Amino acid sequence: MTGFNRMVSCGEECKCCGFELDDGSEVIGHAEHRFHADCIWKRIKEMPMTSFPCPVEGCAFRASHVGGTGIAVALKQMGVCLSKSPAPFVASPASSIARLKSASPGDLLIGTTPPPAGFKRSLARDSLYSGSDSKFDLDVIVAASEGDYIQLSFLLSQNRDLSVKSLGETLIAAARSVDDGHFIELIMNYGAVSGEHLGEAALAAMNRGHLNSFQCLIGSAQQMDDASKRKIIFHAIRHPQRQFLQRFLLSGQMNNVLRGVAVKQALKDRMFDQVFELVPDRTRIAERYIEEIFCVAAQLGRLDILELLLNRQHISQVTLCTASQIAKQSKFPAIANRLESLVKK
Repeated sequence: MTGFNRMVSCGEECKCCGFELDDGSEVIGHAEHRFHADCIWKRIKEMPMTSFPCPVEGCAFRASHVGGTGIAVALKQMGVCLSKSPAPFVASPASSIARLKSASPGDLLIGTTPPPAGFKRSLARDSLYSGSDSKFDLDVIVAASEGDYIQLSFLLSQNRDLSVKSLGETLIAAARSVDDGHFIELIMNYGAVSGEHLGEAALAAMNRGHLNSFQCLIGSAQQMDDASKRKIIFHAIRHPQRQFLQRFLLSGQMNNVLRGVAVKQALKDRMFDQVFELVPDRTRIAERYIEEIFCVAAQLGRLDILELLLNRQHISQVTLCTASQIAKQSKFPAIANRLESLVKK
């Protein structure tokens, strides 16, 4: 599937799995329909052929390439043999696991299970998967994507080198497939992952509703990057996902700057209940965000939020005057009078 450049809109769902597209995963598609790259590669693996029809019923689009790589070439790199007249099928998870249990080691990737998430994304992006120990890396990622704790434990017990990228992709695959903190801990105890991979895994756990995995990811001693923290907060605010937001706030990863960004976004999205979640007792917001937050709250007539902030930190005279004028313009005289009374003091 080529020629796909449009941005993913907020809340847009994958036509295959029904989950949101804006979860940090690779997205591919054509002019009409978009999907998680993982979902498409899973369909292609289950229904191997040289050209692939759009999964949306009634759509006439047919792809011969994905991300610039011919489907036949990609399947060959994944170890899938094309028959002369392939019979389409959709394997249930139970039947796939049963085939895995009975297959010989050399047959594990021959048309039985979808390739792992990280492998598929790198294949779509770079055409070929390469690495000093790619077979071992791939086996580890497959075990995580299948939720096979015993196989993953066995592989990691060998103490072989696993690249930081592969370890991160393993963590993401596990966060998508299981809601088990022990599973996540097994992977994270193997070595350090990048802050970006840690954040992507946490987003994947949120999208799947995996609260235990999410808790383990954010409670780790390893730290995610600030961009990932913002994505998690914004996702929890917009959808909303109160339990995940509460767990993240309790994790200690929220500083005053991030809190200000989050409150501002919650106000703009009119998620007012989330504001009170974001500003619990004795917490403060970075000064540089106070004026904008005050002005937005005054414009929306939210005296309760203004009082919440007035009771816990100093608000400058300039901010009070500006917010008062906005309240007047927005026809909220009670708010304007309240703020003016503070200015006169």
